[in-house]
Amino acid sequence: MAYSFGATEYMICFLAAVFFCIVFSKFVKRVLIWCLRGALGLGAISVLNIFLEGSGLVLGVNLFNGVIIGVLGLPAFAGLYIIKLLTM
Repeated sequence: MAYSFGATEYMICFLAAVFFCIVFSKFVKRVLIWCLRGALGLGAISVLNIFLEGSGLVLGVNLFNGVIIGVLGLPAFAGLYIIKLLTM
C-alpha cells in the first residue's frame, strides 16, 4: 500500500520552506546578485572581445573571471583589462 501525503505533511513542508526562506533570505539574495553580476560581466567581456579582437586585448570568458567580476564588481572588470594590458 502506497503512502500518500496528507494535509499535515504538506503544511510541515510549507512551513519548512518558509522558515528556510526567512533564515537564508539574505544569503540567497546575495548569491543570486553575485551570479547576476557575474553573468552580466561575462556578457560585457564577450561584447568587448568582439570590438578589441584586432588589438589583442581579449579576455577569456570563463568561470574564474565570472566569479571575480560577480563578487568584486565593476572595479574588478576594469582591473582584469588593466592586468591584461600590462601583461601584453
